[in-house]
Amino acid sequence: MASPLISVLVPAYNHAGYIETCLESIRLDPYPQTEVLVLDDGSMDDTLGVAQGWCGKFGHHFVRVQVATQANQGIAATLNTLIRSARGEYVAILASDDLLLPGGLQARATYLLEHPTHLAVFGDCQAIDEHGRLLHLSAMRGLYRSFVPALHSPAGRVRELILRWSVPGPGLMVRRSAYLSPGGIGLYDAALSVEDRPFYLKLLSRNALGFLGAPVAQYRVHSRQSVRSEQRQMQLLHDVVAAEEQAYPDFVGSEKLFLSLVIRRNKAQIVVLNTGDPLSRLRLRFLNLVLRAIYLFHIIVIRWDDLFSGRRGDRREC
Repeated sequence: MASPLISVLVPAYNHAGYIETCLESIRLDPYPQTEVLVLDDGSMDDTLGVAQGWCGKFGHHFVRVQVATQANQGIAATLNTLIRSARGEYVAILASDDLLLPGGLQARATYLLEHPTHLAVFGDCQAIDEHGRLLHLSAMRGLYRSFVPALHSPAGRVRELILRWSVPGPGLMVRRSAYLSPGGIGLYDAALSVEDRPFYLKLLSRNALGFLGAPVAQYRVHSRQSVRSEQRQMQLLHDVVAAEEQAYPDFVGSEKLFLSLVIRRNKAQIVVLNTGDPLSRLRLRFLNLVLRAIYLFHIIVIRWDDLFSGRRGDRREC
């Protein structure tokens, strides 16, 4: 099978203690056609120096290696700069504290070769802690409580990711043309602090996103990730709502209804955080109950389909 060039994009920020391990995981992956592009987003530690040192030692292992730096611009702008610099047919994004699992690039590249109508594919990830210790064999199950069987069918995948966001970052691979061609999805919205949610929603609205059930990378969970200031939480919610409202017109049928309920729930949560109004709390509780009931029905539909359609065995796709 052909081996298209894969651009592994490493947006880096204050990860001097992790980036060498991250880059080593790319070197140890057996995929034969890889370029590695690292962009340091104004780190205040020695992330750039560590990356440059690694590049000097191991850059010859790759088709191309590039390490650059910029003033701090945020993750979306950093990714957009990396995408414009990439030359590969496929793009894999790997944060500078995450790791590839051997074979993860090949598995995703093979999927895209076999499914030419899909613009992107994502796989599961293992979850590790700050010290590299394994937390969960499946981040989607262990961290996000995702109902993974739903992700193996196109309709189930759309419902699952609308109702319960459950995508670990380093699992994604995208055709570069999806970012840059006139008929593609476009680059990330640098005005939002949640670059992945709007991108995935655009893919889902086109049925252009595939899924691999096997882990393809390791996602690092830091203790500080679970502690967010109220202001930060508010900004994230506002940006999530903005992304969901932008994507809303592209959906139809029950998926559009589910997304509208998710938007209302998120708006209610913003009001509660802002005012603590008892009526808003009641409304938020009601919307959460409705969405839980819908999610339970979604699970029952998938289980029923599995039971009576005879779809068993290998469910690597679809």
